[in-house]
Amino acid sequence: AAMVKVEQRLYPGLLALENLAYDYHRRAGLFAVPRSWLRTISHRGEEVTLLAVERFDRSAGRSLPQESFFSLLHTGNRSKFQNNTDGSMEDLGRIFGVVGLPVQDKENWFLRLVMALLTGNGDLHSENMALLGGAGDARLSPLFDPAPMRAYRGRASHDLLSALPFSGIGGVLQDSDRPCAASGQTPPDLLERVLALGKHLALPPRRLRAHIAHLLTVTQDYVAEAVAVLESLPPESRRNTLAPAIAGFAQTLRDVRAAMSKG
Repeated sequence: AAMVKVEQRLYPGLLALENLAYDYHRRAGLFAVPRSWLRTISHRGEEVTLLAVERFDRSAGRSLPQESFFSLLHTGNRSKFQNNTDGSMEDLGRIFGVVGLPVQDKENWFLRLVMALLTGNGDLHSENMALLGGAGDARLSPLFDPAPMRAYRGRASHDLLSALPFSGIGGVLQDSDRPCAASGQTPPDLLERVLALGKHLALPPRRLRAHIAHLLTVTQDYVAEAVAVLESLPPESRRNTLAPAIAGFAQTLRDVRAAMSKG
């Protein structure tokens, strides 16, 4: 079984970019990644792009329990966590201790944030992370929705460093005093801030540095491949307000890589 997305006119090329992000997560060899298939079909004389992603919430024909991190936070404190961008990555990190998940799940979750930064996915909010399984056997779910939304900066909320703040940076609130909140800017101390989150999560810094170096190596061709995907779009698909901003997206990715490579 698979979930199928149909490309929206407002986001030309997005499904191809998302499929590329799935592929790069597979290349990293660190993540549980479902199979995905990108297809273009003809429907009523029009070309329609589809992305099918293998379902991981089924076993022997039965549904497996799945809870988003937002649902878990909202259940615990409805007044504080009302939207999927409320709270911080530090807040989400507490879930691992409460539920009793293994340390490798917490490390894997942390590294998904690193990959989101490197692939231009500023949309990693609390509904795009989930636990799979029932009480006593829940684990971090496989990857889903790794869409590189930063390519579509016709809407300011798409070009975010991170949908959820961490280490005092990022988030979506325009009136926040956090650096890079509701902006596409890349802080020069991004690596230091990422490692500070790892320290908060009690993850070993030397191991995290090794993993980050590995992910930087794995994604070294991502900018070129993402640009090639977007440049292959027909000219008429780039004329709406949310068409991809190719040069800006590529520069953002290079800026993030430079900041993550320091030290």
